[in-house]
Amino acid sequence: MKDHAMTLKPETQVDRARQIIADLEKKRVDTAGRIANIGNERALLSYDAHTGCGKSAASLDKLNRDAALAGAELESIDAALIEAKRRLAAAIDAANDDKLREKADRVADLVEDFRAAGAAVDAGCEALKADISTLLALGSEISALSGTSGPSRPVLSVNLKLALAAHLHGLLDLGYVAGPSRQTACDVTEKALSAAEAWSLGIRHPKQEAA
Repeated sequence: MKDHAMTLKPETQVDRARQIIADLEKKRVDTAGRIANIGNERALLSYDAHTGCGKSAASLDKLNRDAALAGAELESIDAALIEAKRRLAAAIDAANDDKLREKADRVADLVEDFRAAGAAVDAGCEALKADISTLLALGSEISALSGTSGPSRPVLSVNLKLALAAHLHGLLDLGYVAGPSRQTACDVTEKALSAAEAWSLGIRHPKQEAA
């Protein structure tokens, strides 16, 4: 016959096994106490029973039978306790295995998400590389046409590295980015364009000579 406890969740099996052990231990205390009481009564009746008192002899016979039954019950309780403790150990092992399986399932799910996140970072880096390449090409052309060094590739590259480090230093161990270096790519482009933009504005909109 299938044990109903085996169909329960591992944690429930552990709780049930512990309750059974507590009940058996209480029952054992009660049975041991009953045996002690029977022993005391037997001691009081033994003298009369063995010195010719028929009534005492009958009572003693009954106590002897009760003592034998109680002793057998105590033995069976001890055997039940041994089995209950074995089942508790098995239930604890099963609960631990169940928790371990839950962790393994969670890791399996996280592994797929982790791979997807890695692929997203690669895709983002490729898009970033394309944008930076465009920015450097535009800066080089502006520098060549205006004769200003701000948007030139060497200067822009250094400042963009610092801007990227400023964006990422809170996530990755890139070292502390201090002071003016904590600038964004927009800050870099605006600073790089200041001289070139002023040059362009002066050519396109020259100041009219005072009358």
